Amino acid sequence: MDREQAHIHLGLYVGATREHIEEKVRRKRADLQRDLHGAQLDAALKLLEQARLAALDEPAQVSSPTVPATAPRRLFKGWWILLVILLALGVYTIVTFAAGDLLDSRIAERATDEKITTSKQAREAWEKYRHERALPANDRADKIFADAEQTISNGNIDDARTLYEAAEGLYIGSLRAEGDALLRRFDDEVRKPWRQKVAPCFPFDSEAEPDAPVEEVERMLNPKSGVLWTITAQVRRLAEIEVGGRIVVPVPSEFVRMKDGAAGLRDALFDDGESMNVKFSLRLVSNTRYRDLVLELGAQVVRSGGETFTPVTWRPSLREQAQISLVTDVPARDPTIQLKESDSPWGLLRILWRLELVQSQNGLLVWHFDNESVVKRRPPVRKPKDGPEPLVVQILADKDANPFEPAAFTRFVP
Repeated sequence: MDREQAHIHLGLYVGATREHIEEKVRRKRADLQRDLHGAQLDAALKLLEQARLAALDEPAQVSSPTVPATAPRRLFKGWWILLVILLALGVYTIVTFAAGDLLDSRIAERATDEKITTSKQAREAWEKYRHERALPANDRADKIFADAEQTISNGNIDDARTLYEAAEGLYIGSLRAEGDALLRRFDDEVRKPWRQKVAPCFPFDSEAEPDAPVEEVERMLNPKSGVLWTITAQVRRLAEIEVGGRIVVPVPSEFVRMKDGAAGLRDALFDDGESMNVKFSLRLVSNTRYRDLVLELGAQVVRSGGETFTPVTWRPSLREQAQISLVTDVPARDPTIQLKESDSPWGLLRILWRLELVQSQNGLLVWHFDNESVVKRRPPVRKPKDGPEPLVVQILADKDANPFEPAAFTRFVP
């Protein structure tokens, strides 16, 4: 048995230290003495000793044969057959255990190779991410990884595998800590401010008196620099990292649901800029009691009459005055009525949501109302069939996400 075969038999790399070889032989000798007996044990121990001496590069000890004083007596043929069988069994046992040791060695090597691969993947993923984010190095993980590389070069498979596992765990731990930090940032910069400053206010609470601050909504949701999308992009970046075929930092399901609701609200209120900007088309229909129905939004004025829709732009951040006017030809009987919201950035919604929504389909919303509902600022009471035709406001949204439906403001619940 040469030295390379001896290392394979013992499950070691060539170059293992004397102490490691002796320790490996001691463990294998104990295993053989536990599992084998008699001639099988003797043969296996003899092979193990040969492997030990070859691995240590020491000459084998040859014992001098003992010459019998008298000629041996002739054995019966049956004894020869028994001896051949015993020898065959011994050879079979030795070969079987040698093959088993070799298989164990190959399995251990394969497991170590896999652990080296995943540890290197974890290290590369962390290094790439930390450079992108300008984060400090994980010195402890780097030291353990370097020790693992040195240990494997010395032929110590078991210890090297343990070190690689430890380094991999530390690198993955660093990535997961980044994910936890992002969720804490989301709590501090989005969830808590939204629940304290925005959710209890109109239009997110349709019955609330105070207005939701426009600057808070824009700070969180504007498509260009909204903090929610900044955090979402970083969470998505972490979720792209895989080690050993598994995602290291999966995105929490509740975060995915929250992001989808926020995206719907963003699409409803913003175009491509950082300020809210809603484009829609408006059509007004008056009845026989009133000559004209007028809706004013800042400098934009739309009057009833005609079949076409008029393009209108609503910019809540400008706090444009919103006003509905009913103009009559007989002021003494039906004076001109005005419903005005001049101090609210959400004034247009405050007016529309006091009317009766009778249709919402394919982006078209239709409201009915009468003069009493406008004056008393409450939803209209159903009129008898012989009453006058209702006044009508029709809005056609220019995007799939409709900002005039109350549901658009309740889907996002961080």
